[in-house]
Amino acid sequence: MEGYAKLARLMATQDEFAILRRFRVLNMQNLLYLQADIANDEAELVGLANRDAGHSDGQFQTKDWWTLSQGSEEHGTEQWEKFLEIRDKLEKYNNGIIMQTHLARLDKPRRYDIEFLRAWFQRPNMGSFPLLGIDKNSWDAENEDDLMAVKARAAPDIFSKWFTETLVPAYHHLLGEKFKKPLDEQVGDGIYHYNESVLRGTLDIFTTVVASILPICSVLVQYFVQSNNVRLGLIVVFSTAFSLALALMTNAKKVEVFAATSASGPFAMYWVRDGFQDPHVLANRSGTEGDTTYPSMSAVLGIQSGKVKLYSVLGRREGELLVVDTSKRPQAKLVSLARPAQIARIATSLAD
Repeated sequence: MEGYAKLARLMATQDEFAILRRFRVLNMQNLLYLQADIANDEAELVGLANRDAGHSDGQFQTKDWWTLSQGSEEHGTEQWEKFLEIRDKLEKYNNGIIMQTHLARLDKPRRYDIEFLRAWFQRPNMGSFPLLGIDKNSWDAENEDDLMAVKARAAPDIFSKWFTETLVPAYHHLLGEKFKKPLDEQVGDGIYHYNESVLRGTLDIFTTVVASILPICSVLVQYFVQSNNVRLGLIVVFSTAFSLALALMTNAKKVEVFAATSASGPFAMYWVRDGFQDPHVLANRSGTEGDTTYPSMSAVLGIQSGKVKLYSVLGRREGELLVVDTSKRPQAKLVSLARPAQIARIATSLAD
């Protein structure tokens, strides 16, 4: 198999290499010629209509299609024939515009794909210069802006592009070539295909893992840092890393990157605002002095008679934090924790 048949087989079996010229200039030139032709016919039609309107039969031609199609005794069906001529040209013109609209929606080929196709043309064990006519220059650099892909691969984000165009080829040369079988020799020797859906799934898993790890790392690092100044610096670092991950590993728009980064800010600032200097809340219900540094938590740890217990936060009341001793349900006690350095007291009993 040689020549056009070999090139057609490659394009048919590998959709990303079905790359052709749009002939954008010629298509627009064709539409302009059709437009000019129709405009001249339109002017002639208006002249014929004005001429026929001056005769007795012409008065009815503007209101009755039958009279127009049958023509007048003096001028016959000249006006109607001109309109039929325009109708055929309008159909070509309208179809041309619609086809141009569809062509304009087809994406340009990815640079990696067009460069591979050019290499395929030149390599003796692949295309080996299958075309000899002037059309062999259709894929040259001077025509690159006029090329379209019949089924272009989706535009990748920066990380995906690096993964598929740099990392995967490197893996193939090191290991993949030993385990994968090449494509049919009819399209060329030494051509291997990696399933794009598998690559995309791998990237999705990796992106999901990174998206899960970044917030957790931020929490863990700040948990072991005591200085609020250092925490503020860490917030800047992790916010920058988060926004960079969005920009590099997704196709998120700028407004989406700003929104996601802004949403992650309050979560990180919580550690600084609530001052987690000590991971304990003292809630001595025996009447001794208590302390709290968790005014916004949904659960806090408390100490009663030397034992650490978990309290669920119900809300605030008059500047105090109301919590429930979860270890005493259903006879749980509602405890009012005063602000730091004030005395905690029992407010009421839920069992009652």
